[in-house]
Amino acid sequence: MGMAVMESGEVSHRAMGGGAPGSRISPIAEVAMNGLIARILCFCLTTSLGPAAALHAGVVIPEPTSGDSLHVSLLGRWPYGPAQAVAHDSAGALAYVGTGGGIVVVDVSNPASPLEVARVETPGNVEWLDLQGTDLYVADGDAGLRVVDVTNPAQPSEIGRFQTAPEEALSLLVSGSYVYLGSSLGLRILSIADPTNPVEVGTWDATGSVTGLDLQGTYAYLASTLDMEIVSVSDPANPFLVGSTDTLTYVLDVDAEGSYAYIAHGPNGLGVIDCTDPANPVLVSSADTPDFAQRLDVADLYAWMADNNSGLQVFSIRDPVNPVWFGSLDTPGLANDVVVGGGEVYLADYHGGLRVVTADPWNPTEEGSFAVPG
Repeated sequence: MGMAVMESGEVSHRAMGGGAPGSRISPIAEVAMNGLIARILCFCLTTSLGPAAALHAGVVIPEPTSGDSLHVSLLGRWPYGPAQAVAHDSAGALAYVGTGGGIVVVDVSNPASPLEVARVETPGNVEWLDLQGTDLYVADGDAGLRVVDVTNPAQPSEIGRFQTAPEEALSLLVSGSYVYLGSSLGLRILSIADPTNPVEVGTWDATGSVTGLDLQGTYAYLASTLDMEIVSVSDPANPFLVGSTDTLTYVLDVDAEGSYAYIAHGPNGLGVIDCTDPANPVLVSSADTPDFAQRLDVADLYAWMADNNSGLQVFSIRDPVNPVWFGSLDTPGLANDVVVGGGEVYLADYHGGLRVVTADPWNPTEEGSFAVPG
């Protein structure tokens, strides 16, 4: 989430530790309006007392008169926030980091010293990224789907969009000429035959918010918060439910490999679901993680997991019925997203920014990091 910079007129305040009445207040964070009340979340006093006084000040908004705007006007917007999503371009040695209301393009050709290449703003909150060729597809929260052309990574530009309101776009996967978009209400399937003009062709309502999804064959695997659902997408215009594990909760992400689906299972860590019979998926094993499993990427018989406050957790799934913990790496932030590629692991680590880690399951080691602008 970004920050709106506002300017207010003369207001009175009450300072717990002192201060002059009638001081002018310049908010430096978002001002949320609720009827006649403005909640100033963070501000500094432009008095001789300095910004520190603001930490001990209360604010009293004068009673407005008819037509009074409370003397507040928008001066600008800082869209960037913590790192929440990441995609990797192994061919171009680039990482794309979703950071609040924007995306930062990072050169990771030298993992020890990632460098910023460019930034592009989005109107929503970047929840998920998927790179296909020279098009970057963005699940942008309440701003829906955005398509960004990264033919020239130094000059990314939006070329297409699809509004999902009142639903939020939370996850996505691109396959062929379709985008499978997970929303706060279910699955939406969009044709991207023309990426500049995505067109919805089919929908399916899930039992919860679809915070993660994967595709294998003609089945879409949905992490729908309250369970893991398998939906047939053989006809994109008419998706239908095939089976579900309706006894699970906190299913936040899913990666389908072979006849198994691996899930980021929130407080329950890693879950393994046998999908040999898609109409009757069954949880066959699980492995706890220290904190809260947010997302995962399955690669080379290992499950790499973004585990919130406990960073990266790695499990061997050589025997899916008996996953074995292999290694971990604590990170300074909150590991929210993970992708493996090119011999490295890329973590969106919230306020810890982008972390670049060796893809060594026994001993994952940080090679470099990039502080996001938020």
